[in-house]
Amino acid sequence: MTRRAALHLQCDGHGPQIYLERLVKEVSSWPGVESLPSLVAPLQWHAMWVEEALASPEPSAFIYGHEFAHVLLGSTATIHVTLPLPSAHWAIVRGWAEPHFLNNRGLISPGVVLIYTPTDEDEYEICYRFFNASFQFALAPETVCLSPSRESPARHFDGVNTSGKRFSDF
Repeated sequence: MTRRAALHLQCDGHGPQIYLERLVKEVSSWPGVESLPSLVAPLQWHAMWVEEALASPEPSAFIYGHEFAHVLLGSTATIHVTLPLPSAHWAIVRGWAEPHFLNNRGLISPGVVLIYTPTDEDEYEICYRFFNASFQFALAPETVCLSPSRESPARHFDGVNTSGKRFSDF
């Protein structure tokens, strides 16, 4: 269940906090990523920004400024990322995300989605891939492809679905 308001939050269905802590630590360590305060979310959020020199000129690639994702830890653990519209649609249709509440108000990029927090290792890998997709979308087209330091074993973005609890076939 989520609370659809200016602070669009996931209210239940959270997994162990360790998955989100690991995700924040891992994504924040990627080359070209800065962990800075969010300009649109309260201080408790962990925001990920693309370094200005590497950032896409396309404003729809960001939540605000050069912020491409943010995570809230705690009892209302929540993930927001910005995805290209086809990827955002795909994530929503597959049941892995929902549009951010402010999308239909025109106050935020239509590619900003709430990704459901991971409850196990397979779902962690899916979230990791969404963060990578968001990061790649946030990079300027002429930027040499920056990839995270590890290759995720998840194949979910290739159309293969495992037996995840929340995930259904399209």
